[in-house]
Amino acid sequence: GETHCYVISNPLHTKTAAPRSILQDKEFHVSPFMSMEMAYRWRLTAPEHRLLVSIANLPSPAIQTSEWADQSGSEARFFDVTMSLQRQEITPWTMTRLLCRWPAVTMKVSLAIYWQALRLWMKSVPFVAHPQRTPDSSAARICTDT
Repeated sequence: GETHCYVISNPLHTKTAAPRSILQDKEFHVSPFMSMEMAYRWRLTAPEHRLLVSIANLPSPAIQTSEWADQSGSEARFFDVTMSLQRQEITPWTMTRLLCRWPAVTMKVSLAIYWQALRLWMKSVPFVAHPQRTPDSSAARICTDT
């Protein structure tokens, strides 16, 4: 399998409750139903007692025009996911509790991904082949604020 790291810079090491917004070109082929001509809009807070991470998949800034905005002027999103995490100490008890509380979460997520892929395929959504790798395609890119 392939991996790719997106490194988020924080040069001032700021700890603010307001989410930061970062725009980063898509560098890694994730879905055969989404083009590489896209960008990620990251929104995240500094990790404290809570951590909020939101990633939206957008048309690449190079191809983004007013046609990609909705009627309210907001950016068009092909995909959007948000996680809200709460800091918790890792102990044998907390790990056991997590395993008992969500015993098959990995399998459930995997099945849901394949189910959605089947639904997209059945709707004849165009299939995007895996792009050719370039020599530096596995290198991490540092994301900066936009």
